[in-house]
Amino acid sequence: MNEKYKRRNQIILAVFIAVIMVSSIFGLFGSNNESDKIEYKGKEFVRAQSGWLTHINNKPLYIKYSPEDLANVSMPNVNFRQYSKVYISLNPNNRDDRAFYDLDYNIKEYFPTLRNFACYEDIIGCEDLPLKDCKDSSATNLIILMKESNITESSYEDNCLTLNGDITKLIDKIVLQVLLP
Repeated sequence: MNEKYKRRNQIILAVFIAVIMVSSIFGLFGSNNESDKIEYKGKEFVRAQSGWLTHINNKPLYIKYSPEDLANVSMPNVNFRQYSKVYISLNPNNRDDRAFYDLDYNIKEYFPTLRNFACYEDIIGCEDLPLKDCKDSSATNLIILMKESNITESSYEDNCLTLNGDITKLIDKIVLQVLLP
């Protein structure tokens, strides 16, 4: 990416993380209601201002949807650890920015191989990114294809995970599946 886009993305990410952290603090101290807490796989999730917060290895984990809300979301079980590279392939003009940043923020500490961004079609905004779609997947390279759709669904075939629809919900499900197996 050129420097202008890199700098813009860095600023957006920094502001987004700051907003999440401040929102989470106010959400934590604003309520003592037991319905604002959920136990999931040995972790206590606490309702924050605009989502749910827990900690893994003393690091915050933030998701928009509660683990209860995600219980009926279908997601193929993908072993991210088996891949040497994982490409997140999207259309930068259509993506759900929140989902994209949630995935990046929550997973980067644990899986730095997820820091490979790509586009699945050659359009404006993709000039400095590689083009990757399912035909580029392999036993060592996972492709995560993020597409907008009116129907929320996911599929996994031949080392390619396709996410359609409510990307934020699907990303939250991946985060829980990967970090709290």
